[in-house]
Formats: sequence, C-alpha cells, structure tokens
Amino acid sequence: MKDTRRPGGEPAPSGRTISVTDVSSGKRLFFLGLIASLVLTAGIAIGVLLFGEFDSTAGKILSTTALLALFSLVALPGGVLIDQRRHVWLAYTTLALAVVAFALAMAVVWRDWESDGGETVGKLLALFASFAGASAQAATTTARLRPGDPRVVRLMYVAGLGLGVLLASLIAVAVWAEVDSSGYFRVLGAVAVADVLLVVVQSVARRVGGPSPPAGGARSILVTGSPDAIEAAIPELERRGLTVEPGR
Repeated sequence: MKDTRRPGGEPAPSGRTISVTDVSSGKRLFFLGLIASLVLTAGIAIGVLLFGEFDSTAGKILSTTALLALFSLVALPGGVLIDQRRHVWLAYTTLALAVVAFALAMAVVWRDWESDGGETVGKLLALFASFAGASAQAATTTARLRPGDPRVVRLMYVAGLGLGVLLASLIAVAVWAEVDSSGYFRVLGAVAVADVLLVVVQSVARRVGGPSPPAGGARSILVTGSPDAIEAAIPELERRGLTVEPGR
C-alpha cells in the first residue's frame, strides 16, 4: 500500500484513498488507433460517395474500414479493463476474439467465394463475432463495477453475463446447425432483449441505489499518484461534489 501521510508524518485526513495511475503509452496508442480507424472509415465513405464510382472494389474498401471501426469498438472495453488493471484475462480475451473475428470478416469480404470453404469461413465469423460481442459486454459491465454497488446491481451483472453467453451460443447454434424454426428465433430474440435490458438497467440501478454522500458536507478523498494523473482526476471528482486533497 502507498503511504498516504502528509510530509512531516501528519496522518492523512479521514476518508477514502484513491490511487490514480497514468495511462501507459501502449494504451494511449490503442485509443488513438481506435479514433484513427473511425476517422478513416468516415473519410473513405465520404470520398467514395462523393467522388468515386461505387464498384465492387470500392465496396470492399468501404466494408473493410467499416469493419475495422466496428471491431475496434468491440475491443475498446478490453482496453478499458487493461487501463484499470482489472480482470486482465477478460480484457485480452475480448481483444483476441475481436482480432480473430476481424480477420475472418476480412476473409469474407475479400475472398473468392467460388472456391471451397467459403461457407465455413462465414460460419466461423458468426461464431467468433457473437462471442466477441458477449466478451465485450462482459468487459464493459465489469469495468463499471464499483465496490459500493448495491446487491441488486451485482445480481443483474451476473445475470447479464449469463445472458450474454447464452445469446452468443444461440446465435452460433443457429448458424452452424442452420436452424429453420420460428420458435427458436423467438427465443433468441427474447434473450437478446432481456440481455440489453439488464445492461441498461444496471446503470440506472447503480445511480438510484448507490450510497449517497453523508449529510453535513462533502466527503474528503485523498488522491495519490503522479501530478499529471491527479490533475486529470480532480475535475471529475469535484464535479461529483467531492473535495479532493492531493497526497504526496
């Protein structure tokens, strides 16, 4: 643990201690790459629509940049967990699934579908994309977990993880088994709606059921970390009505 005493041996004021850590250059490059892919996608789309002929090659290029942006967004929750240094295994699982799904999507876009194996590649894409989505959902909700979350939020978190995996499994089975049953897809749709509902309601329940600051004044929080990280954290904490006292 870090020493949170003031210089001269004075004890730190009562309240919680928050340790703020700088984002490493590798993580910054990840987020910069995400922004660059989104800008590139928009730029190419605008260029093709305004100045180019929309032939098959232009369509493939536009699809490539759009898929790059999509799977960058899928991988983003993994980058957030790495930044938080929490559940790193889930973070790298999300990144790996997104990378594999993107590679398969590129094969679907650019390969010659008259050759053998095209159907298998498409099914593999559906498999990895569905589980990449489930992993991204898990990483997103995990990154939002806080020690003071109400019990109902944690129950919804666990239920959401289960529904995410179930939804991905149902999609994979439907594609690989070539399911042709309206009842099956009704169940799949119901699971998808319930999954989205749980993800949304978690945020609402966290705000409504979370502990409120004690009456009679703002809480005092001791923040430790590098000067740049502390300076970046203070505005957000103050916006929440907290008094931040930097530690050394």
